[in-house]
Amino acid sequence: MDRSSLAPEKIAIFKTALAAELAACADPSAVVGLQRGGDRIVEGFGASNNLAVDNRIFRLASLTKPITGVAATTLVEDGVFDLTDPVDKWLPELAEPQVLLQPSSPLDKTERARRPITVHDLMTCQMGTGLQFESRESPIARAMEEAHVNVGARHPRQMDSDTWIAALGALPLIHHPGAAWMYDTSIDVLGVLLERASGMSLGALFAERIFGPLRMEDTSFWVPSSKLDRLGPCIGRGPLGKIELVDPAGTESRFAHPPGFESAAEGLVSTVADYLTFATMMLNRGRLGATRVISEESYALMTRDHVRPAQKTVSRFWPGFWESHGWGYCVAIQHGTSPSDPKGIGWIGGFGTACTWDHESGLISLLASQQRFDEATFSLLKAFWRESRTLAI
Repeated sequence: MDRSSLAPEKIAIFKTALAAELAACADPSAVVGLQRGGDRIVEGFGASNNLAVDNRIFRLASLTKPITGVAATTLVEDGVFDLTDPVDKWLPELAEPQVLLQPSSPLDKTERARRPITVHDLMTCQMGTGLQFESRESPIARAMEEAHVNVGARHPRQMDSDTWIAALGALPLIHHPGAAWMYDTSIDVLGVLLERASGMSLGALFAERIFGPLRMEDTSFWVPSSKLDRLGPCIGRGPLGKIELVDPAGTESRFAHPPGFESAAEGLVSTVADYLTFATMMLNRGRLGATRVISEESYALMTRDHVRPAQKTVSRFWPGFWESHGWGYCVAIQHGTSPSDPKGIGWIGGFGTACTWDHESGLISLLASQQRFDEATFSLLKAFWRESRTLAI
């Protein structure tokens, strides 16, 4: 198999198919990065062509998660903590947690957790709370919303990580630790643990362990004034299909200032060039050139499916998710079950971002749009995955 090139005729078909899907989206623009062997292509679509595509800054949303997983793994390698350690050593707010008798139970109908929450639980989204599909109107869902600790919450500027974890710790868990996979919240808790265990802010830790060594100069939790002209808007569709602004461009963006809470689950901004660098390091199993970020053994552990079949049966996500995915340490293992499923290691973000690196084909594919996730965005992702996979044949 030739892993050193991207065939021009296949790239042309890829671009045509993606442009057709983008036309139906709230924002018909995007930047795509493709890399295989010595070939790298970065292509702008629609209004993105008005900016230098290598230079445009994007909100990564949940593409932040794999970076968090790598940072946590470096601390495991350094012996700062072990994967089996209970987290209450650093997060006393989560000591002796209470668990709802049922996910829909009133908040005072609880029992003591069967065991402590561990670092492994946080890395694998198994701490017992997170995104809920059963009911957005359940008592715990309403309480998390009111406390600003629900998934995707725009944390008030005065809410720092200590305030956030205290608010979360005051609420019961939905499941016992290790009983189910629940998306997202565990990764933000992991971020607070990383800050306390390292004695550094999350941004400083990421810069020391990842961004500095890999020279990812445009990846951070906020955009300084000198770069704000490179940050475009993020938009979406409202309940009646009306286009609305999710986050403004430039100085009005919530990313124009350092956040009070640096979200390990969804808080970073970056460029296609920077994230391709990160994905290249991951494709090389923890190394970029002479720079090794994590060991091959750690990379193998990070990208192994840690969710047991019994857990998957009680863990909801989108239809068919567990037939085509597994979950490692802050990253998805994507089996490519159908032609329009991703194949390789990676993840997606709620603002229309996606990245996969595939060890079998040597292909890295990255989509960077800036639109809130909806049916059209999901259709775009399906087309992106389908057409990307044809490039590796």
